[in-house]
Amino acid sequence: MQFTSGKPVFDNLALKISRLVAIEVLQNRGIQNFLLTYAISLSLFVLFQSYLFLYEFDLNYFLKYGASYFMTFYLLLCLVCIPFTRKIIKMIDEKVQPENLDQVLSRQAEARIKRETVYFLCYMFIHLASVLSVTVEFILPCENDEDFMFSFNIFGKYFPTWKSVLTIVYRPALFVVCITGVFPIYNIIYGYLSIKFVLEALRDQIENIHNGYEKRQHLKFDEAFHKTVKDRLLRCFKQCNRISLLGRELEKRSQNFLFPFKIGGIFMMISIVLYAFSLENFWTNPQVNRLCSLAICTFLTIAGLAAFGQATEDLTNGLFDALVMVPWYQWNESNKKMYHMLLISTLKPFKIKYSENISLNYNFAVELLRSFFSAVTVIVQLQQSRT
Repeated sequence: MQFTSGKPVFDNLALKISRLVAIEVLQNRGIQNFLLTYAISLSLFVLFQSYLFLYEFDLNYFLKYGASYFMTFYLLLCLVCIPFTRKIIKMIDEKVQPENLDQVLSRQAEARIKRETVYFLCYMFIHLASVLSVTVEFILPCENDEDFMFSFNIFGKYFPTWKSVLTIVYRPALFVVCITGVFPIYNIIYGYLSIKFVLEALRDQIENIHNGYEKRQHLKFDEAFHKTVKDRLLRCFKQCNRISLLGRELEKRSQNFLFPFKIGGIFMMISIVLYAFSLENFWTNPQVNRLCSLAICTFLTIAGLAAFGQATEDLTNGLFDALVMVPWYQWNESNKKMYHMLLISTLKPFKIKYSENISLNYNFAVELLRSFFSAVTVIVQLQQSRT
């Protein structure tokens, strides 16, 4: 087995970029103060809009501004969870650093990590492009903005004298509003990549546990060989145990904020569909570009989270497969016992759950889309029954 020159596992472009986008940008004190002020302002705005919804509620009012309301609520959730996700990332950094593994990867493992890096960079480029397209669509003026964006309705209704000035100031601020939704997503992706690359290094360590002894004969009687295997098994077991404990801790913490995101996301998508159904001549309506770009961005976000989660889960299963292929029959009894313990610890795949049966993987995406399309089906049936 050929090894590279000793490139560290975490010296990776994907991790550096995702950390820059999701974490290091938020280390600046000025940005933190700005986001705090922005979160307070957005909270007051959501409360004010909630009051108006209750005070002036009727079906047409909800159809017009429901999408705007739930989008604002979703962005508020993104802001609120930033400190929480930063604590989770700090915990991941502390527990999954590969200091207990060999820092030299085989060429096969490095090729796999490079391939994953390319996949991530392609996804990030496409996803950020979709976020920017949504931002541009909402910043550019539209002839019926007041019938979709609740802020402009407030400016015209309660501040008619300052409407033009407030509109000019508010439109550039929409850039910050849209970019806010990126931080939690890339926090989660950074966490998954960190765990995934350490799992990749762990699998590489297991697959090459006999490295340096491949051509030797009578290994059963070689004490140096058994000692080396014991040290490597012990490092693998410690790292695997850390990741297992991390998974349980993440499961406890993530359930507190993943469920509100799921509910908020579903209501946002349903309200957008309701608004789309309420439009006459949908494909020629000025709002169609906004709705389509928002739908594409939402799809990419859900698909990305599900894909990264599923890939990490599959890699955990790959650890078990790698252990099964190890020639353990050449080891002494002490190493065999440790091997069995390591085998048992890899039986349960790594998952971040938000309910008993659903975690961030393909099942999450399917369950979310099923809930969404069920709601859309009910809406279509109600509309058909009225006609």
